[in-house]
Amino acid sequence: MKIKKVLPWLIIPTSLLLTKGVLAQTAPADHSATVEWNAVTTYTDGTAISGTVYYNVYLGVGKGNESNVAMSNTTSLSAQSAPIYTDGTTVCAYVTATVNGVTSNNSAEGCGVVPAGTPNAPVIIKVQIN
Repeated sequence: MKIKKVLPWLIIPTSLLLTKGVLAQTAPADHSATVEWNAVTTYTDGTAISGTVYYNVYLGVGKGNESNVAMSNTTSLSAQSAPIYTDGTTVCAYVTATVNGVTSNNSAEGCGVVPAGTPNAPVIIKVQIN
Protein backbone atom coordinates (compact mmCIF):
# COMPACT_ATOMS: atom_id res chain seq x y z
CA MET A 1 0.00 0.00 0.00
CA LYS A 2 1.35 3.38 -1.05
CA ILE A 3 0.86 6.25 1.42
CA LYS A 4 0.44 9.79 0.16
CA LYS A 5 1.60 12.57 2.38
CA VAL A 6 -0.42 15.75 2.13
CA LEU A 7 0.36 18.80 4.20
CA PRO A 8 -2.69 20.77 5.27
CA TRP A 9 -3.02 24.32 3.98
CA LEU A 10 -0.56 26.65 5.59
CA ILE A 11 -2.14 30.06 5.80
CA ILE A 12 -0.14 32.94 7.20
CA PRO A 13 -1.66 36.41 7.59
CA THR A 14 0.18 39.00 5.52
CA SER A 15 1.32 40.75 8.70
CA LEU A 16 3.34 37.69 9.68
CA LEU A 17 6.66 36.65 8.24
CA LEU A 18 8.11 33.12 8.13
CA THR A 19 11.83 33.40 8.82
CA LYS A 20 13.98 30.34 9.46
CA GLY A 21 10.95 28.43 10.71
CA VAL A 22 9.89 31.10 13.20
CA LEU A 23 6.82 33.27 12.81
CA ALA A 24 7.55 36.91 13.57
CA GLN A 25 5.18 39.87 13.54
CA THR A 26 6.22 42.59 11.10
CA ALA A 27 5.09 46.20 11.13
CA PRO A 28 5.69 49.18 8.88
CA ALA A 29 9.06 50.71 9.63
CA ASP A 30 8.59 54.01 11.44
CA HIS A 31 11.20 56.68 10.97
CA SER A 32 11.83 59.98 12.67
CA ALA A 33 12.88 63.13 10.84
CA THR A 34 15.86 65.20 11.94
CA VAL A 35 15.99 68.83 10.84
CA GLU A 36 19.20 70.88 11.12
CA TRP A 37 19.82 74.55 10.31
CA ASN A 38 22.41 77.29 10.58
CA ALA A 39 22.37 79.68 13.52
CA VAL A 40 20.74 83.07 12.97
CA THR A 41 23.26 85.68 14.16
CA THR A 42 22.02 88.94 12.61
CA TYR A 43 18.81 90.89 12.09
CA THR A 44 17.59 91.64 8.56
CA ASP A 45 19.36 95.03 8.74
CA GLY A 46 22.71 93.30 9.39
CA THR A 47 23.12 94.19 13.08
CA ALA A 48 24.22 91.43 15.43
CA ILE A 49 21.64 89.65 17.55
CA SER A 50 22.36 90.02 21.26
CA GLY A 51 19.40 88.08 22.69
CA THR A 52 18.55 84.40 22.78
CA VAL A 53 17.31 82.97 19.47
CA TYR A 54 14.48 80.44 19.65
CA TYR A 55 13.75 78.25 16.65
CA ASN A 56 10.34 76.84 15.71
CA VAL A 57 10.34 73.76 13.49
CA TYR A 58 7.31 72.91 11.34
CA LEU A 59 7.01 69.45 9.74
CA GLY A 60 4.56 67.91 7.31
CA VAL A 61 4.07 65.13 4.78
CA GLY A 62 4.59 66.43 1.24
CA LYS A 63 5.72 69.80 -0.08
CA GLY A 64 3.78 72.73 1.37
CA ASN A 65 1.92 70.59 3.92
CA GLU A 66 3.79 71.58 7.07
CA SER A 67 1.75 71.85 10.25
CA ASN A 68 0.65 75.25 11.54
CA VAL A 69 1.80 74.11 14.98
CA ALA A 70 5.52 73.98 15.70
CA MET A 71 6.91 70.49 16.30
CA SER A 72 9.69 72.00 18.38
CA ASN A 73 10.63 75.27 20.03
CA THR A 74 14.31 75.15 20.82
CA THR A 75 17.55 77.11 21.12
CA SER A 76 19.37 74.13 19.58
CA LEU A 77 20.34 73.94 15.88
CA SER A 78 18.51 70.67 15.27
CA ALA A 79 15.28 68.92 16.17
CA GLN A 80 14.02 65.35 15.81
CA SER A 81 10.43 64.21 15.36
CA ALA A 82 8.78 61.18 16.86
CA PRO A 83 9.16 57.98 14.77
CA ILE A 84 5.94 58.36 12.78
CA TYR A 85 6.98 58.31 9.11
CA THR A 86 6.75 55.16 7.00
CA ASP A 87 8.83 54.02 4.02
CA GLY A 88 8.47 56.18 0.92
CA THR A 89 7.02 59.19 2.76
CA THR A 90 8.20 62.66 1.71
CA VAL A 91 8.78 64.74 4.85
CA CYS A 92 9.16 68.52 4.51
CA ALA A 93 10.05 71.20 7.03
CA TYR A 94 10.71 74.87 7.52
CA VAL A 95 12.14 76.79 10.49
CA THR A 96 11.52 80.25 11.94
CA ALA A 97 13.68 82.22 14.37
CA THR A 98 12.27 84.32 17.21
CA VAL A 99 14.20 86.96 19.17
CA ASN A 100 12.57 89.09 21.88
CA GLY A 101 9.10 88.07 20.67
CA VAL A 102 9.72 88.98 17.00
CA THR A 103 9.56 86.06 14.56
CA SER A 104 11.41 85.81 11.25
CA ASN A 105 9.95 84.82 7.92
CA ASN A 106 9.89 81.08 7.18
CA SER A 107 13.12 79.50 6.04
CA ALA A 108 13.21 77.86 2.63
CA GLU A 109 11.40 74.53 2.71
CA GLY A 110 13.56 71.42 2.95
CA CYS A 111 12.32 67.91 2.10
CA GLY A 112 13.59 64.35 2.36
CA VAL A 113 12.17 60.96 1.40
CA VAL A 114 12.15 58.09 3.88
CA PRO A 115 14.05 55.28 2.14
CA ALA A 116 12.19 52.10 1.28
CA GLY A 117 12.98 49.23 3.58
CA THR A 118 13.40 45.55 2.87
CA PRO A 119 10.30 44.07 1.23
CA ASN A 120 8.30 41.51 3.18
CA ALA A 121 8.93 37.89 2.29
CA PRO A 122 6.36 36.09 0.15
CA VAL A 123 3.53 34.40 2.03
CA ILE A 124 3.26 30.64 1.62
CA ILE A 125 -0.27 29.74 0.65
CA LYS A 126 0.01 25.98 0.25
CA VAL A 127 2.57 23.21 0.23
CA GLN A 128 1.30 19.90 -1.15
CA ILE A 129 3.30 16.76 -1.58
CA ASN A 130 1.86 14.12 -3.92
